[in-house]
This record gives sequence, structure tokens and C-alpha cells, in this order.
Amino acid sequence: MRTKAESILSLVESSDKEILIQRGKMIGEHTSVMNCQLFAATLTKSSNIKSLKEIKKPAVGSVLRWGTGSHYAVYLGDGEVIQVPEWHSPVEVVSLDSVTKDFGDEYTVYQPTTPIKELSVDTP
Repeated sequence: MRTKAESILSLVESSDKEILIQRGKMIGEHTSVMNCQLFAATLTKSSNIKSLKEIKKPAVGSVLRWGTGSHYAVYLGDGEVIQVPEWHSPVEVVSLDSVTKDFGDEYTVYQPTTPIKELSVDTP
């Protein structure tokens, strides 16, 4: 286990995308049962995704919601998202295109309030 100072240094040196991937994998390792909405909320520290501000274009860390909540993922940039595809599934990084093939081209984009650099990679 890393010290708090090592964790902080790691966050400073990491890109936002790397922070989200590290945190997502850590959440997946420590949680055996999770769906896509709970994963996105836990990853971004957003207790109520639907109360977040809607934005037009996804940015790194944005939560994407398809339909009325049929699927959720977090945008990583460069056309990639991090998600839990279904209950009991491992966390995965996939292309946004592959998710839109499964759930459709229309999705709502939400901007979480917690800055990515403030997300811990040691605790969910």
C-alpha cells in the first residue's frame, strides 16, 4: 500500500485519463457487485448523476447516460470510455463507438462537480 504522499505525487504526475483508469480499476477490484450507474457515480464521486449540470460535448471525466438510464459510462477522451458493461462484469476501457453501437448514438452528457485531480486512487 502506498503512503499518502506517494498517492498525492502519483496524482500530480498522472493525466486525468490515467487517474480515472486507475481509480476505476481500484473500484472494480474492491467491489464485486456493481452496475454501470453505480460505477459511474462512484468513479466520479457523484451521488446523484441526474442532478449534475448537462453539457453539450463530453470532456474527460464527463458521465454519459444513454436513454432514460439504460447505460452509463465515463468519458476518458480520445473516443474512449470506462464502464461496467453489466452487473458482475469487470471494469473495462472501450471505444465510445462500441458503446453507441450497443445503446444508440444519443446520450446525455453530465459534468461532475469533483475535479479529477481530487479523486483518490486509494479509496472509492
